[in-house]
Amino acid sequence: MFAGSSIESGLRGTDTAQTALGHAMAQVAGGSGAFTAGVSTGKSKYWETRYTPLRMYEDFVADLATRYWFPTVAPSGPLLPQINRGQRLVTWPQAAVLAAAIDYALIGTEWTIDGAGSLDLADLLAGAEALAQGALPQSAPDRLPLALLLSDGTGMVVVWTGEADLLGVVTSTGQPATARRSHSTVVDIADMLTERPPTVFFADGVTVRGTELFPAPSTVTTLPDGLVVPHVWTGVDIGAETHARAAARGLGISVHEWIESHLAGRPLRGTARWILCNDGPGEIADHIVIEEMPSGQVQVDLWHSKFAGGAPGVRVTDFEVVTAQAIKSRRWPTDRQLWSRLGDRLEGREHPPAIVVDGDAAQLRVVLGLEPTADEQSFAKRKPAIKSTIGIVQPGLSLAQLETDSAAGGVSAVQIVQLLATVRDAVMEVADAVVLASP
Repeated sequence: MFAGSSIESGLRGTDTAQTALGHAMAQVAGGSGAFTAGVSTGKSKYWETRYTPLRMYEDFVADLATRYWFPTVAPSGPLLPQINRGQRLVTWPQAAVLAAAIDYALIGTEWTIDGAGSLDLADLLAGAEALAQGALPQSAPDRLPLALLLSDGTGMVVVWTGEADLLGVVTSTGQPATARRSHSTVVDIADMLTERPPTVFFADGVTVRGTELFPAPSTVTTLPDGLVVPHVWTGVDIGAETHARAAARGLGISVHEWIESHLAGRPLRGTARWILCNDGPGEIADHIVIEEMPSGQVQVDLWHSKFAGGAPGVRVTDFEVVTAQAIKSRRWPTDRQLWSRLGDRLEGREHPPAIVVDGDAAQLRVVLGLEPTADEQSFAKRKPAIKSTIGIVQPGLSLAQLETDSAAGGVSAVQIVQLLATVRDAVMEVADAVVLASP
């Protein structure tokens, strides 16, 4: 910041160079008069053309920063309406929490929760889902319950509970937990999540990160083109997700068996393809498809399946869990540890284990870096570009009824449309989204 008696000739003559781009001048009027200020956006500099009392200057800078980060909408509308600017978080959204995700800066950087395991494999829950897992009720109305879970090989166990306030401060509500990187200083989990706040997705499309709230781009009442693809489920027990459940019911094959057959039956697009099942607590996805493309890229598709709660129709409950799983899996297409994680799961060193459903298992071991003599052929060494699709399989959704009900303003139908639009928006930077449903 530059100020002083020489500012008139010094800054105007040398710093702005008279014709410099990226500079803005503004005259600010107040009760005690007016003064001219300037901002250099290219050089991150700020200056004033006259002295101001320190108290007035402090108020001005604080107000400027507030309006810069959280601008009010002008009567004529936002200057760039296509940009979804954040707003200051003043109250938690009324909609249910759809999913919560740990900040990507903490993933893949060797953080370990003391006495529990790798932070990379932790699942963060918020809101009602956190309460259901044992998080204590919030200590005040302006708090959001949080819970951190890790797999112990048999299921997900709670390793920490806490809550976040409207200022982005996270505090522990149960037994405090700590984390560390290698032999570095121990860090409290609550302090870590305050410094690197998680992203919380709400069912109405609102996203919150720290002290910022990002409203839904618009109220969605119609499905995006191509997002939902109908299929016929003849011979499938749509109420049974897994092989074991379908065998116990004896009404047909499971949803998992159907998706495995569907994926294996698609034409081969590349030079090799593998289909893995990774179902279980801590899964990457129920099914993972890896395909080497002729271009040298690798297609990684993550499929999340859920059984139907009844005959095909429009039920929000059919999507509450599976949409959260889809959003959280968006981290994997860009995760540097994807191939090593898959290798560990293929060999059973990490839970849940990955089972090869289709494809050459020996060749898969090579590309996952499990064969030292062919290390140069592994994806970890080659670092191929990855394209991805994140899919949801829910035969309990009737596409025809969804379109009819949403056009009529049906509450459940509109909520499902908003949920699916939120999923698409959340993953679109790293993957395409698709939903397989009933006609």
